[in-house]
Amino acid sequence: MIAFNIISFYLAKYIYKKFGDHISGEVKKSARYIKSYMNLIYDYRTGKDIRLYDKALAEKYTGTYLAMQKSTHDFMAKFFSRTIGSAKLLEGSLLLLVFLFVGLKAVYGSIALSEVFFFIGAINVFSAQVSEAMDGLTTLVASDKSREKLLNFLDIDEKKYSGKLSIKKDEPIVFELKNISFKYPDRDKYALKNINLKIDSSQKLAMVGKNGSGKTTLIKLLVRLYEPTKGEILLNGVNIKEYDYDEYIDAFSVVFQDFKLLSLKLGENVSASSSYDEKKVADALSKTGMEAFYKKHGAEAYLYQNFDIGGIEASGGEAQKIAMARAIYHGGKIFILDEPTAALDPISEAEIYSHFDNITSKNTAIYISHRLSSCKFCDKIAVMDEGSLVQYGNHNELVSDINGKYYELWNAQAKYYQEEKNTI
Repeated sequence: MIAFNIISFYLAKYIYKKFGDHISGEVKKSARYIKSYMNLIYDYRTGKDIRLYDKALAEKYTGTYLAMQKSTHDFMAKFFSRTIGSAKLLEGSLLLLVFLFVGLKAVYGSIALSEVFFFIGAINVFSAQVSEAMDGLTTLVASDKSREKLLNFLDIDEKKYSGKLSIKKDEPIVFELKNISFKYPDRDKYALKNINLKIDSSQKLAMVGKNGSGKTTLIKLLVRLYEPTKGEILLNGVNIKEYDYDEYIDAFSVVFQDFKLLSLKLGENVSASSSYDEKKVADALSKTGMEAFYKKHGAEAYLYQNFDIGGIEASGGEAQKIAMARAIYHGGKIFILDEPTAALDPISEAEIYSHFDNITSKNTAIYISHRLSSCKFCDKIAVMDEGSLVQYGNHNELVSDINGKYYELWNAQAKYYQEEKNTI
């Protein structure tokens, strides 16, 4: 019995080693879809879509959900019927042979009939105990695949390098990007190609270009969310890797286009902390045109209804202003706005940019916007196209170049607004 269970254990180990990744992949694929489905139906913010398109959504998600469940069930049933089923059949056959052996011993008088029942009971108990122990070992073998992946992940070298230099409090900030190229992992095409750009202290720089031109990627390199594939970024003549990482990151106040607000108190969202200065929160919101909003709700009011049924349902424009107030509250030396005003009308955007121009008068500021009219107040404008920096200058210089990309973008927008005006 022991020998058989040991053989079963090593058989299970071989099976999990050979097929474990495939099993895990099949299960995880289904689990991800099912989790996505559950998140969709439990999120109250998707309620309007479900009610408006309930039939289509129900048919699509429920049908796919059931299909994924059936596929996973069929796969697991097929796998275990071939492996565990075979093992149990062998185990049962071995027990039958043992019982026959004991029975023959009794028939030929080697053991008393009363002892037969004792041996059968003992064999059953022993078999159950050994099987349970081997099942536990088999479970450990199955878990070992996950443990192995975790340890391999933990062994990956940390690419984030943190230097020891500090950024002096009153020191001017000058960035220089030298021959910067970048491509995402497992991609052949470069997202950025040979970028050379200098950003002077207290300069207001606008970055413009079509979607996918590399603007946001460039910003993420600047704040060290990514590392350049080629080239280097200098801060005051020193590679940014030489600065203390946490101190370097703390110098930035960034609002990305895909920012997230949490279902926490308004004050916590603005401060990005569980503790906050209410006066500072009020001031930051006031500077983004949210003074009335703050007076109405206060810093203690929850956003959304995940934790408070009376939570504030912030509109898209209000959410963007709160995210921008977060950047003001943080008060970094370098402000970066990566299209955070997309949900605002042009007038509101112009007002906020005007506020930011005053707020950042002594700071370096980088603006990314599709509305070129909002970039006219900037000192310089960098025009991106297909991962390359194709133009650089102020608005008047760039718009006068009729063969340039900026002129093309400017006139395309002007034509759109003119057509909209004529329609109205």
